[in-house]
Amino acid sequence: RTSPPTSRGTTPTPEAASAAAITAAAAAAAAQAASACGLTGLYGLLTTLGGMPSADQVKQAAIKAVNDAPPFVHLSNRDSAPQLKIEDFTKVIGGMQGYRMARASHGVSQGTFYFEVLVLSPPTIQDIQAKLPPNVRLGNKLQKQLQELSKNKDSTSSHAGGNLRIGWSMRTGDLQAPVGYDKWSYGLRDIAGSRIHDSKREDNWGGESFGPGDVVGFCISLSASDGNHIRFFKNGDALGNFVVRKGKREGGAAFEDVIDGTYYPAISSYMGGTCLVNFGPYFIFSPRSLPSGLKVKAMSQVCPPPQSPQEAVNAAMKEKIFKKTDDSLVTRFREAIEIEATIRQEAYKTHMAKHVEQVRKLRQERNLSTSDLPAPTNEKDNNGNDDE
Repeated sequence: RTSPPTSRGTTPTPEAASAAAITAAAAAAAAQAASACGLTGLYGLLTTLGGMPSADQVKQAAIKAVNDAPPFVHLSNRDSAPQLKIEDFTKVIGGMQGYRMARASHGVSQGTFYFEVLVLSPPTIQDIQAKLPPNVRLGNKLQKQLQELSKNKDSTSSHAGGNLRIGWSMRTGDLQAPVGYDKWSYGLRDIAGSRIHDSKREDNWGGESFGPGDVVGFCISLSASDGNHIRFFKNGDALGNFVVRKGKREGGAAFEDVIDGTYYPAISSYMGGTCLVNFGPYFIFSPRSLPSGLKVKAMSQVCPPPQSPQEAVNAAMKEKIFKKTDDSLVTRFREAIEIEATIRQEAYKTHMAKHVEQVRKLRQERNLSTSDLPAPTNEKDNNGNDDE
């Protein structure tokens, strides 16, 4: 069963049939306006349907767009090795084979930016043995470790593997390899705190090993005047070797003369290595002992908060897109903008609320101050700011 062909001999899809008629030029202009506001769901509909979509179509497209690429800096499913599992856009769970990499959705090409990673417990021996692919090849060291730990009666509390290499990578860095494998990435290794670039490893540069419970920080500074460098931190303290000259603290960089380019936070995992990534704006440990004059921004600042529904409408309606159409089409376009802008704003608010509470909990576990964090939601309720 098919619908009768149109006058041009094509059969409209059900989606296109429910879209309001609109000229090709107006559809293109409306799509451009939607794209400029970050409304990728509406943009996709306008470019594929050939008409103004219904409210339900916009809602479904907006939800899908937010689920695919939320309006904040996050770990990108599109730019991660398929063997890795990304949860809630912030947690990396490694597969059971070699190192694989995941990158963030946003990168930086100038300025000084920072993110941190909380190392989580690696998988148990039972987990590894249950998930290992058939005929997988393991290194001699890991094979011996698995054999020894599997003899332990309490094997559910024994861990192996779970290694991490974390740092910064360009888009050209190989996702099927660890951070630091090629010249496009710079990494820190959990074992011995080694620094690695272009597969060259250095153990004695001032790094430290890190493991479950540690919070590791990653700073990149890209400056035409001051040069490019990368720094690492452990539980807020700067790694590396520093000197004080004429009252100024200098040194400590893990890498200097970093190649110009756009760099993305990058996490690589081996044998189930697991971690939680925090792009800010609040951190468990803010970086300490920075060189004099170095100002650091959170990676979250690279992606501004989404526009409010009214801001999005005002921005999209600056140009008179529908010059020769009736008011109902203009109203429908405004409603479509409001629908997706509202969904994006709510996704951002939900993310920020969860982010703040997660940082608060992790700081409290470490007896750190939370005075700079927004008040908890229940405190606002008790102060009578809501229904009561």
